[in-house]
Amino acid sequence: MTPVHNGDTSIFAFFQWSLYGYHLYFVQNKIQSLNLKHEAYIFAAVISAEALLLEIFVNISSKFFLDTFIFYYLPGDMGHLTTVYVFPVYLLGGAILIEIFKRFLQDPVFFGNLSFSIAFIFVFLS
Repeated sequence: MTPVHNGDTSIFAFFQWSLYGYHLYFVQNKIQSLNLKHEAYIFAAVISAEALLLEIFVNISSKFFLDTFIFYYLPGDMGHLTTVYVFPVYLLGGAILIEIFKRFLQDPVFFGNLSFSIAFIFVFLS
């Protein structure tokens, strides 16, 4: 789908990751509103498991509507829908996101502008 950088990524990724950023923001707000103990760790676990489910949903939808996969793994990886091997990576990413969100809450406009600029540079200018 509209490949760039020799097919390593797509212009579609710019919109996909932007929407996922909004999604993470609202998930974090919902978890915070529940006033749970260890909410940061719950958030990391939720987004890790959810990322696998979202990959499956996006790939099924993409295969049906576009006859291609958005997330593509090697043939032995669970029918190309997702792979559970990335769960620890997602969990580590979730822990890192906890710290990023702490910074984001201090200055959301700066963080949003920075994220948009970085994504724009990587997708459209490099």
